[in-house]
Formats: sequence, structure tokens, C-alpha cells
Amino acid sequence: ENAVQRLNQGRDDSFKPIVQIISVRTVNKKQGAGPDRFLMVLSDGSFFIQGMVATQLNDLFFDSVLFVQIVYSLSRSIGGH
Repeated sequence: ENAVQRLNQGRDDSFKPIVQIISVRTVNKKQGAGPDRFLMVLSDGSFFIQGMVATQLNDLFFDSVLFVQIVYSLSRSIGGH
């Protein structure tokens, strides 16, 4: 499917990639500088890509909705170089 390569090319609202979450970690921030930020590494089985998760989606991690090593279909993404 080349999901990682297509994600890296930029925004495509019609593309719904299937990826596996490889790792998630909290990014260090300055104290009092806003909500936590998460860095996520995704794989399509051939390639890896990493990116920041929108802070509006933080509850997916706090409420244990998303898990590492599980395969998901992304409904929206913004990629770039």
C-alpha cells in the first residue's frame, strides 16, 4: 500500500492509510507551556514514519483508546517533507 510514502508526500483527504503504532512517547516541554505532546512512530510493514499527534487527540492516549503494536486505519492525516 506504500502508506508511509504517501503520508510523507502531503495531505490527501481521500487516502485512509492502514498503519501500525510502533511507539508513542511524551515529548519534553517547558513547564506550564501547554498540553502534553506525543510523538508517534508508525509503520506500514515496510517503512516507518514519525510525527506529532494533534493535542486535540491526547485523550485517546490518556483514556487508553490507542495502543502500541495495534494496526489502525487513519481517517485524517497531514504529512509533509
